[in-house]
Amino acid sequence: MVLSVSKYFTLAFVDFREKFYYFGAQLFHAFFICVIIFIFFNIWKAIYAQKAVIEGFTFAQMLWYVAVAEVIVFCSDLRWIETVSDEIKTGVIGITLLKPMSYVLSRFALFLGNFFYKFIVVGVVAFFLALILAGPIDASILSIVLSFFSIILGVMLNFVIVVSLGFLAFWLEETSAIFWIYQKSIFILGGMLLPLDIYPDWIKGWIINLPFAYMVYKPAKLMIQFNFNDFLITLAWQFGWLILFTVVLYFVYTVGIKRVQINGG
Repeated sequence: MVLSVSKYFTLAFVDFREKFYYFGAQLFHAFFICVIIFIFFNIWKAIYAQKAVIEGFTFAQMLWYVAVAEVIVFCSDLRWIETVSDEIKTGVIGITLLKPMSYVLSRFALFLGNFFYKFIVVGVVAFFLALILAGPIDASILSIVLSFFSIILGVMLNFVIVVSLGFLAFWLEETSAIFWIYQKSIFILGGMLLPLDIYPDWIKGWIINLPFAYMVYKPAKLMIQFNFNDFLITLAWQFGWLILFTVVLYFVYTVGIKRVQINGG
């Protein structure tokens, strides 16, 4: 059992290490996120000119929220929908099934390795810029650690959903439209561009408990305004959504993989 699990940790670590060969490319992405943060810095600076607090967020908290949310979404790599889809259409999945490891778990290992690498490189640059522009925010080491745990759960939830959507390639010819819809749902319903607190109550009321909010909005807000009670509630919802979509993933994978066996890849 230990050896079975360790091979996935090894796969994640090897992918994490190899990513540093493309360190320059990630710095470019970090620069792009910095541009976004700088744009929002000027937008929110103008909005906060007449107010000290908006929907419970100070100016510094708002800018830090944008930085954390942007980093979470970028590092989650939503394009895994198309990655899994391409591996199905090209037959790579058939080759992977012949190896002594689970296709889903091996992809999850690669996903995690990619996430941690991007989070370190892009996150450090983005958070340093937020620190320069808005100054520090009130956060303890414990609150940061617990909030990061929530971020990891949100990332896992995102992985389960995107892989499930990618497996739709067993039945659909093209999944690019699914990727586009999912990406925009994360942007708007997940709270990537601004916290859901800004939305009108009638909209916030029905999107606040959707899975998108627990991938971005809730973890990012915990990082900025940590509350232990909110942390426990967030974890409960994250585990609930994670269990539900894991069942969906299992069903889609089990049914879809039979098509590979029947059709020969």
